[in-house]
Amino acid sequence: MTARRTVQLTWTRAAAPLAAAAALACGVQDAAADNWPVYVTGTERVTHDSNLFRRDKDPESDTQSSTEVTVGLDKSYGRQTYQASLTGSVNRFANNDQLNNNGFQALGNFATTIGKDISLTAGIGRSRALASFDNGTERSTAKNIRDSSNYAVNARYGLYGKISVGAAASHFEQDYTATSGIYPEQKSSSYGVDVRYSPHDLLSFGVGLRHSPGSTSYGESNGNSELDYDTRTNNLDFSTSWRVTGLSALSARLSYTKQSRDSRAPDSILLDNGYKGWTGSLDWRYAPRGRVTYTLRASRDTSNNSSLYDDHAYLEEVIGAGKARESNEFGDSRINTAIGAGVDWDATAKIRIGADASLTYLKTQRTTKVNYIDIRTQRPGVYYAPGEEQTGRLGSVGLNATYSAQRWLSLSCGLSYAKRSADLFTEAYKNTSVSCSASATLNAQN
Repeated sequence: MTARRTVQLTWTRAAAPLAAAAALACGVQDAAADNWPVYVTGTERVTHDSNLFRRDKDPESDTQSSTEVTVGLDKSYGRQTYQASLTGSVNRFANNDQLNNNGFQALGNFATTIGKDISLTAGIGRSRALASFDNGTERSTAKNIRDSSNYAVNARYGLYGKISVGAAASHFEQDYTATSGIYPEQKSSSYGVDVRYSPHDLLSFGVGLRHSPGSTSYGESNGNSELDYDTRTNNLDFSTSWRVTGLSALSARLSYTKQSRDSRAPDSILLDNGYKGWTGSLDWRYAPRGRVTYTLRASRDTSNNSSLYDDHAYLEEVIGAGKARESNEFGDSRINTAIGAGVDWDATAKIRIGADASLTYLKTQRTTKVNYIDIRTQRPGVYYAPGEEQTGRLGSVGLNATYSAQRWLSLSCGLSYAKRSADLFTEAYKNTSVSCSASATLNAQN
């Protein structure tokens, strides 16, 4: 299979050892082999951010240079497809050298068909990169590295019939190097089955069940083990995929979601803020002309996050006389609703221009649960105090352009602007980012 990736090479001092290794790897390939499966990608990118730490006041700008080299495999053999890549990156900051870091990303995918009716895909990924600065109401300038890994396997029976049955399983983990209560260590898995009905090649309907257990831990990072909790999420999914014409494609999912959360600490101060309701997503792609493509997307999802909210005077007033408060638990829940749109225009055979805009509403609700002992009956009870609500907004717009000078060389630049309002757990900020990169591909075709 012809390699379809674009590579970006930079001859900086930091990249010299990586570039030399990439050149050596490419030098051993047989240029006459039309289906040579190995490719090498090098990337140099420079990014300027007007508000690196995502602060509401006293924003600090900085310029980051990133050098990446990727060695990959993209090979088809009979019914099987093998894909693998390993990327190493060197990231340097002009003004905040405490953030300098080296990252990596490793990816692997395998796909095959068995007989006439069974398909099987499997994937694995691991990465290390600098964590985002837009979490929490307090900003830190310390380096915080995020490590993540994910695994997935999917199988489907009935590829060419009107009815097919599928099963999927996945697992995700992430943790951070810095000591901070706003960067939890998380683990989550998902297991699902579905049945799909396709009356013809352009239309399908599906119904499925998903079970997703997970855990969030603050204990290893900052000692607040009382905030650790487990989640259980069950979804009943209704989905459809519809290719209206050769120019338009639509996919949608509507799910009834039930999520619960249980503390793993014996003396928890965490509230089980479960959620019951509808979630889902919508993606639409429309290409009325060969050179212009429009996209529209929308989603609604929920997540739970722990929080401390201790208003003792208010709680004592709510509980009333004749009852003694023994302990209280606090928590929050979020419902995120997002909509986005984009357009890509192939101005010429070598120039592509794209624009994108998105808006996300983050509804935050804080609820208080009180455990008490009735003085008259000495029986325990639970009281839920009404919590504060607040909705934050995150809006962004972006513009990018790519120039493919040669089959093996391309240049690109992008401009983006984002603005976020404050909610109960996130500080407001706005920032502008400008990024440019150069890319080159080395494979048997060039």
